[in-house]
Amino acid sequence: DEGTGNVEPDVIVSEQIKSMAALSLAGLLHWHGSTDHRPSSGVIGGDDASDHGPLRFLHFGYGAGTLVRLLAHRVTNSHHVAVELDQGVVDATKELKPDLPNVSVVVQDALEYVQQYYHSDKNLLDVQQQRFHCICIDVFDEKNLVPDQFYSEPFLQTLRDHVLTPDGILVQNFHSGGRKRGAVIQAASENLRRTFRDVASVPSIDSRENAGNLLVMASKVPITEDGDGNISLERNSLRAQMEFGFGFDMVARVQNMRRAEGSNC
Repeated sequence: DEGTGNVEPDVIVSEQIKSMAALSLAGLLHWHGSTDHRPSSGVIGGDDASDHGPLRFLHFGYGAGTLVRLLAHRVTNSHHVAVELDQGVVDATKELKPDLPNVSVVVQDALEYVQQYYHSDKNLLDVQQQRFHCICIDVFDEKNLVPDQFYSEPFLQTLRDHVLTPDGILVQNFHSGGRKRGAVIQAASENLRRTFRDVASVPSIDSRENAGNLLVMASKVPITEDGDGNISLERNSLRAQMEFGFGFDMVARVQNMRRAEGSNC
């Protein structure tokens, strides 16, 4: 709605944004899914003190802010830190939509952000010092490829060990189609499999054989399977759609998930 900072999911153009939102929430509800510990209650299951409180998202790549605002608007008891390199991008977005109270935008290189806040001895009592339940990575270079720093093993290991909660997930967007994009996806998948306990992927529903988006979810804990041994987040995606009032079919965006070959389960 104009003037409120809201994002209405029915009018979002990008299928990739819808897919990332569906995958993120279905994955989180997968582990925090009991009615006593649902995100809207403000209590996240787990013994670690960092697991209690609102769902916390870290976004690398802000762009137009659509994914951040969509999740922040629908999941009101959540907090989002978005790290964006380009000040001009942030300023342009603010001109179109006002700030949301549960969104913090940091203008900084994402790699430097991780180095500064998670490779330091500082004990700052700041929102950026807390761990996150979900990290969303949507970063591309001028060739529309994910920079290799964002899927290097040292970077992924830092996210796993120092940034994510014990049962946190990472959701990353890759452009698919073509030899170079395929090589990036293969290299990233191998590093993710070596770093995380379980890795699965799903194409955005508008993807074609020669072009599209592949959404990859990496988890620190095993992803439960259905009775046939297939990954199934459909029930939780439906629950997210109903509980948070999304106006698009979230189930369709997770039902073709496939576990990456060689996952550590």
